[in-house]
Amino acid sequence: MSDVILTGFSVELLNLAPALGINIVALVDPKRPKQLPTDVTFFASDEAALEHLTPSGVLNGIDHIPAKVSVDLLYTEYGVHPVSLIAGTICETSHYGAGLLMQVGSVVTSEVSIGRCVKINTGASITHDVVIGDYSIVAPGAVVLSRAVIGNKVYVGANSTILPGVVVGDGAVIGAGAVVTKDVAPGDVMVGSPARAIKKSL
Repeated sequence: MSDVILTGFSVELLNLAPALGINIVALVDPKRPKQLPTDVTFFASDEAALEHLTPSGVLNGIDHIPAKVSVDLLYTEYGVHPVSLIAGTICETSHYGAGLLMQVGSVVTSEVSIGRCVKINTGASITHDVVIGDYSIVAPGAVVLSRAVIGNKVYVGANSTILPGVVVGDGAVIGAGAVVTKDVAPGDVMVGSPARAIKKSL
């Protein structure tokens, strides 16, 4: 694949892509990084990139869910499709939508269903028969155990644990280190061990 734009700067993604056969020709980020490969063009906005390039794909590395959704919809309007980058380990019996980002050390086991533009960060672990909806993010070190269901646009915080069979509603936020023992209503922000709701997310 060629002419891929990376939106949302990540040194790891920039370094991983060539080894996986993905040629990043442009980087989009509000702030220009101090070090940028000479063969990669920098743009401060996605709109500016699309004015100058006709990419074959976009690697959506954004960690802010509303921005992630907005960028995906923008590129989709231009006919540019999200690219999957898998550097972790995923079982061949699992299934995923376009735009999956798995970073080094992440593991997805058997019979897992993953939606569109999901990001699974370094050291995260997803066990069997889990469902993860579109645009959700699993932060570093998080563990999602068997048969859990994660809705759309959910943020699962670093080193948190979601116990087997728990259902997490759309737009919920699981705080860092939380242990989720029961179902989470859409939009709830969960903290603590066992996790409790403290407010609705924005």
